[in-house]
Amino acid sequence: MSGAGFRASIPSSVRRTIQNIKEITDNHNEENVYAMLKECSMDPNETTQKLLLQVNGIDFEEIKVDLSKRQQLSPEFREDNPLRKVSAIVDERFKLFESHLIPINKS
Repeated sequence: MSGAGFRASIPSSVRRTIQNIKEITDNHNEENVYAMLKECSMDPNETTQKLLLQVNGIDFEEIKVDLSKRQQLSPEFREDNPLRKVSAIVDERFKLFESHLIPINKS
């Protein structure tokens, strides 16, 4: 079903996560947060990071890491993130790789 006026049905189990993300990301509406959550495979950390980058007008290039292929364990990824976990932000020499700290460093 498509067209004007269509609203996504948001599962009640996801509403608390959406509320938490809204508080961190300058109160996006629920539909936008839910759409981004689905785009980010329901990962609240990735969703929050992307929304914060958008809110602050920060251009970024997203590079997907395929966990099923264990790409996070590659030597190339380890250079950017010695913990070998996603997410990581690299800006020239500055590297931030603890996903819970990325929203704190939004400014």
